[in-house]
This record gives sequence, structure tokens and C-alpha cells, in this order.
Amino acid sequence: MTRHFVILSSLMLMLVSCGSTGPQTPANVQEIDTVAQSLLFTNQLLVEQTNRDLALFVKNCGTDFALHDYGFWYRYLKHTDNKKINNDESVTVHYQVWLMDSTKCMDIIKDVKVGKKEVPNAIDHLLPMMRIGEKTEIIAPWYCAYGQKGEDCVLPYTNVRIQVEIPENDDLMI
Repeated sequence: MTRHFVILSSLMLMLVSCGSTGPQTPANVQEIDTVAQSLLFTNQLLVEQTNRDLALFVKNCGTDFALHDYGFWYRYLKHTDNKKINNDESVTVHYQVWLMDSTKCMDIIKDVKVGKKEVPNAIDHLLPMMRIGEKTEIIAPWYCAYGQKGEDCVLPYTNVRIQVEIPENDDLMI
């Protein structure tokens, strides 16, 4: 009896295992990462909503802000005819960061090399448009400021206002 059971079990196992395997994905076709796609889609929705919110904020400010190609808003507070700043040039930058509710978070003076991502993206992209002695204000969406990680009192996904000044050598005061 046990012998019959063993033989029958063996036959059943062979029948079940004889089924063909399904087709395999070719090596040159990448598998779709659905988690990454979901995160990308979510971030795109966040960016679209942020852009709508900031456009409304700027409209309600009633001042002359311009929209930069990278998605942040800016306006000049002080113009000069001094030397224009170039990419890869080292320059002293004084910038102050506020949350959208006017809470001041940072006041920083630092030497940076323009275009080397040593400051938030909005500042880095605005510097080549500025001249020594000029001052600008930026309304920066989270993706042009401190991104998904945040910094100091700026939480992740937080839009900020930034004042940027390129001080002349004798203007280096906080």
C-alpha cells in the first residue's frame, strides 16, 4: 500500500512538474519598476500643484516678478551697471531664506563658484543674470530650493523666499 502511494505520488509530481514555463523577458527589455513610476507620477503632481500655488502667490503680491525657465520667480530689488557674473567664476554671495509665512530661516554669506551647485538651484541659475552689487528676490518652489530633503528649518517639499545679494567688497555686512 505504501509502495503504491509512493509510486502514485511520484507520478503526480512528474505530471505537475512537466508543465512548460512561461515566456521570459528578453535581456534587452527592462522590467518596469512600478514603485519608481508611482513616485515619479506623485512628484510630477506635486510640481504642478506647487507651480499653480506660487503663480497665485506672485499674482497676489502685485509686484513685477518674472518666471525663470527653471520654474522659480524672481525680481530685482537693486540694479547696477557693474561687472556681470559668469559661470565658473568665484563670487561672494549673501542670501537670506524665509519660509512663505515670512519666518526667517537662514542668513548666509559664502564664496561660491557659479554653476557648481554650491547654493540652492534657484540661486545658482540666477547668479549668471546678476551683476556685482545687485540684489534680487526669489520665490523658489521646493524643487529649486531645498528639495525632498530640506535643510535647517526648511522642511522637505517647502517653498521659500530668498533674497540674494552680490555685495561689493566693502558691503560685506550681515
